[in-house]
Amino acid sequence: TRKYLTDWLFSPTHLEALLVQSPWIQGATAAIMLYTVFVLATLVYMNFARSHRRVVDKFFTSVSSTVIGVVSFVSMLCLGMALLWIALAALVNPEAIMPVAVMIGSTLLTARKLFSGLVTMQQKVEDRVDLMTESLLKEMLDAYIQGQPDLASFSLKAVNIDELDPNKAKFVRYLCELGEEVIVQPKAADG
Repeated sequence: TRKYLTDWLFSPTHLEALLVQSPWIQGATAAIMLYTVFVLATLVYMNFARSHRRVVDKFFTSVSSTVIGVVSFVSMLCLGMALLWIALAALVNPEAIMPVAVMIGSTLLTARKLFSGLVTMQQKVEDRVDLMTESLLKEMLDAYIQGQPDLASFSLKAVNIDELDPNKAKFVRYLCELGEEVIVQPKAADG
């Protein structure tokens, strides 16, 4: 009986199905397995075994980024070429290949529609979170200012910021950066 690569994929303990394949398929299978081990080792290192030595960490990060980037580029190139050949085959023999081309086209259009829907939903959530954060921050600042009698009167009268204790002076400067109406009078020159 003829052995196919899928026989080995579904039953990896039977190596004879892999060994009867062409050297190209054996090499590609070995490369995929090696890349899978590399990615798993990178994930384990990045999440659990990161070194505090910058040289080792920098080297490992740059090597893993380069390898993953090159493999991703080559994979996308091969996938793009395969899709192009399927589209060209659909032009040459439409009866046989057109269902595959329609399937690929509809899959890509569905993915694009889902992606645009997710982007729209993400934007709505970000806007809502920003609105809620601004509202809560305003309420918190108002409650804090009302709790501090000397801070509550800042918008009503001129205050010399240098006469405050350093923490309150920092807070007043922060309010000024936020655009609150805080009137700060420069310290009177000794004369």
